[in-house]
Amino acid sequence: MGLANRFKSLMSVFQWSQRNPPPKLGASFFIPIYSNAKTFNDINLLKDYCEVPEVSGIISLKAKAFSKMIVRQVSRETGQDQKNYEQNIKVLRNPNWFQSWKEFVIQTKTFREIWGNEYLYNSFPFGFSPLSSKAMFTLPPDLMTAKTTDENPFYMHLDPTIEYSFQWGNNKYPIAKESIIHLNDNRVNMTKENWVDGQSWLAYQRAAINNIRSAYEARGFLIENRGAQGILSPANKDGLGSFIPMDDKEKDNLRKELAEYAHEKGKVPWIVTGQPLTWQQTSIDNPANLGLFEEVREDFYKLCDAAGTPSELFGTSKGTTFENQKWAERRLYENTIIPEAEEWIGALNSFFGTAGKSWEIVGSFSHLNVFQENLKERAQSVNMITTALHNALMDNAINIEDYRDELRRMGLVVSATNAIKTPAAT
Repeated sequence: MGLANRFKSLMSVFQWSQRNPPPKLGASFFIPIYSNAKTFNDINLLKDYCEVPEVSGIISLKAKAFSKMIVRQVSRETGQDQKNYEQNIKVLRNPNWFQSWKEFVIQTKTFREIWGNEYLYNSFPFGFSPLSSKAMFTLPPDLMTAKTTDENPFYMHLDPTIEYSFQWGNNKYPIAKESIIHLNDNRVNMTKENWVDGQSWLAYQRAAINNIRSAYEARGFLIENRGAQGILSPANKDGLGSFIPMDDKEKDNLRKELAEYAHEKGKVPWIVTGQPLTWQQTSIDNPANLGLFEEVREDFYKLCDAAGTPSELFGTSKGTTFENQKWAERRLYENTIIPEAEEWIGALNSFFGTAGKSWEIVGSFSHLNVFQENLKERAQSVNMITTALHNALMDNAINIEDYRDELRRMGLVVSATNAIKTPAAT
């Protein structure tokens, strides 16, 4: 090769290298991965429920578990169903014209989990008691306003003035305080303007939620913008050891050959060419290499802990056995669902004024399979104890009141609280 040709070849290689610098971090060959979601930005509660599967999955699980509660009206003395009171609170069986009881409970629990507030509106004639309620609706908290006009701090009021209103389109409808059961989650940032509303547990998990959203956005960005996977460059070298660039015709021929190969039916995934080539990977072909799946998983576990839902109940937990799931379901009810149900049942009793009556509203999960083994063991224990109590009563070692007190202590004569805490056969 003549000196002029060598010089021309070297200049071509130099010009090509200037136009095509080797890939490095930050070079244009790499797709910039970014997201508008920042870790500690505020979150939109409803938007995150609708768009982040981990959030909606946890809330849906809790709502469905909560709806398995059987609500009954029972005698305070015997714990047996009081048939003659069934008509008094018919909304506990048929809450309204478009929802069954189960549908109603799932929706109201979902509202509470998303917004941290629950508004149960009861419709009953003016001048009558809530026992005459004709319908009960759970109102969307994002359409409700609860405020007080009292100027003094909240601890100075025995019965604060709270004004409720419902926004429907351009119209705002005031709702009497006496018609509303308002349940809410804890609020830690109380102010003079807002100490009535609760605050959703999701508001304290914005870092985890935003990180999950960012990971999903990054994965979606990679899928939609895969672009070029890498660079095929010539491996030919001239006498000086420099790479000889392809001319335009060679590039076009190679592109046409590449177009014929793919992971598709009727095509093969490899290429045969007479060109000596080198390959430089420039794209991230596997999102797992960025740790995106691990990030979602770790943040999901944080959300599970915050919501009181064992992660073993979800498909994301690897290596979970049937025995693990069974105990996880029991933990869900005993540590989370049942305590939350106690508050809910207590609110119903308070609203319907059962404190001065011989009966009360109770909720029970004892019919669930997860508690059946406990019931069998408990039945054996109860049989032994009641036999001993009966013998003591017959021997005049105890009187009838002692007998009943012991039964109450064991939870065999149920109340609004321990009917839930201690599953008992119905």
